Amino acid sequence: MRLRLAGSGAMLLIAAMAASCGPPLDTQGFDSPEPGALLYAIADTARDRDRRHIPDLITALDSADPAVRMLSITTLHELTGTTNGYRHFDPPERRQAAITRWRAWLAENNPPANTSPPDRAPSAPASSP
Repeated sequence: MRLRLAGSGAMLLIAAMAASCGPPLDTQGFDSPEPGALLYAIADTARDRDRRHIPDLITALDSADPAVRMLSITTLHELTGTTNGYRHFDPPERRQAAITRWRAWLAENNPPANTSPPDRAPSAPASSP
């Protein structure tokens, strides 16, 4: 009997297996220098489909750890529908060019946190009676 896992399911399984063999969960998440903690954070982001961590995922594309890069691009693809030409196994110069494209994508598609969405006007201050 053959077991086939497709796409992100396989990536999440690999990340979970790798993380389960590693050190205890590091609560620093994306801020941790440890690849195991980054894998936990990326897996949580993929599971929750949390688009707030897209900038962190883009930063993780530059990781020295190929597993972190692979899971980051898989999660970015799930969340955005694109890879922007990034492949985790490419040589560093090609990865850097793709990371530059990701940063440009982020600037165009992810407004800064302190701005209102375009379809909503800021609320007016409450008037006094």
